[in-house]
Amino acid sequence: MMRRKRKGLSEIISVITTLLIVSTTGVILYNISLEMTNAQQNSLKYELDRATAEAQERFNIISLVKLDQNTIEITVFNYGKIDINVSDIYINGTRTNYYIEYEPEINLDIAKIENIIINDDNFNFRNGDIYNILVVSGRGVESAYLWKIPVPGP
Repeated sequence: MMRRKRKGLSEIISVITTLLIVSTTGVILYNISLEMTNAQQNSLKYELDRATAEAQERFNIISLVKLDQNTIEITVFNYGKIDINVSDIYINGTRTNYYIEYEPEINLDIAKIENIIINDDNFNFRNGDIYNILVVSGRGVESAYLWKIPVPGP
């Protein structure tokens, strides 16, 4: 009779152990799925916030003036709903970072006009030449301007 009691006790312990393993595995899988869902929600919220900010960011290059053969003045107007941080300016596809008085960054407040002076020895701005000017914000919004430097009249 003693052997039967042990055999019965062994079956109960094995069932309890199996239930414990299955329960623990279920709890671990549930926690992992919660973490993955939270990560997806946070990623979606970040993308939505970024897209919303991009949609509210609007600016235009309204004029360009040649100051001398290596210096131009770009006038930019922020007509969006949020402040803008200009991250890059390209001239004919070449990035320039020779902003006078603005390093390391250029900020454009809402409904403000900002003059950005660029003095870059890599460019020789000649009368009659055409330049493609591209201003890019920190969020990647772009404003382009095709500019032909006027030839002075007689």
